[in-house]
Amino acid sequence: MSLRIMLMALILLSWPNTLSAETITCGTLPPFAQGQSKEEQLKYLLQRAIACVREGKPALSIEIFSEMIGIDPENDAAYLNRGNAYLQMGQIPLSIADFSWVISLKPETTEAWYNRGIAFIVAHKFDLGVADLGGMSRPLLNSAGRALPVDDAMRLSVCSQVSAWSYAWRDAQPAPL
Repeated sequence: MSLRIMLMALILLSWPNTLSAETITCGTLPPFAQGQSKEEQLKYLLQRAIACVREGKPALSIEIFSEMIGIDPENDAAYLNRGNAYLQMGQIPLSIADFSWVISLKPETTEAWYNRGIAFIVAHKFDLGVADLGGMSRPLLNSAGRALPVDDAMRLSVCSQVSAWSYAWRDAQPAPL
């Protein structure tokens, strides 16, 4: 399985399925009304941004996650999901920055460590990626503290591929002068 396919599968697994019975799409306009609570606004924006990702519009989801961060600058779910969208778009430094912010806010969020490890590997920073993925024996938790549906076979496959890429990369490096 290629890194890109595996990365996309992991990104989509990490997005919660929070769409309500009244399905919100990427193009749904916000029903914000005077007096609507911050929590209601954030919930709606999260659902809309996730719909954008699922509809193949990660650039628009980044704008929406950024709007969420403007409403609540310490919203770790918005940073985590925006990091995933940046990663999906190949904007690796921005994804690493968002994952690092989540880690600084909530170091127990293993999903942020895991996603940052993947981002480091995509950026060919294998030592940093392997270090972040080094705790793969712990359960993968999303920002809400719920376990992600990742089975042991997938976890083992990712670890062994990361390890193989890391050693292959190290072996391919020129000798120091």
